Amino acid sequence: MNGPFISDNVDRVEIPENLGSGWVEIKAEMSIEDWEKVEGEQLRVEVVQPKNRQERRLVRSSRSQDEPSGDPSQGKFSPGYIVLLERNIKAWSWDTLLTRENIARLNRPVSDFIVEAIEDRNTPLVRE
Repeated sequence: MNGPFISDNVDRVEIPENLGSGWVEIKAEMSIEDWEKVEGEQLRVEVVQPKNRQERRLVRSSRSQDEPSGDPSQGKFSPGYIVLLERNIKAWSWDTLLTRENIARLNRPVSDFIVEAIEDRNTPLVRE
């Protein structure tokens, strides 16, 4: 497509040997639908209310010192990395199907490398 529309072009990103080698093909540019899906996932907050004394103790013991005390609920923020990777990765060289489950199983160094490649093509990922 021409004009203001996002093309279906992909960029091949080579994964360095020290991260395990291979390649991924990612979208050259994210569409407005991609942005909305990723931002919607980034803004989602899950509040967990402990149901009993044992759960309340677990919540209190797992909190960092920076978190407010006295509130038995716990907020969990989802950064949306899986959605970001899922929306952008179109192919990969590994002998594993390209599925959400397998994307979620990528190790942290490889997923960080791919996220950086996506950010390079789509800055800023968080619009002001």
